[in-house]
Amino acid sequence: MSAPQNHLISYPTPSILNGNYNWGVLAGLCLVLQIRTGIFLAMHYTAHVD
Repeated sequence: MSAPQNHLISYPTPSILNGNYNWGVLAGLCLVLQIRTGIFLAMHYTAHVD
């Protein structure tokens, strides 16, 4: 086995994986997406009075 493949397989996981673990991954992805888009908008936003 290669080192990256061994890295992916060797970590322990619970024997019963259900949908609750997916919510944590989805919440993390949403957080990353909001941070990235917030930084992008903060860099390109210009306030106009008119």
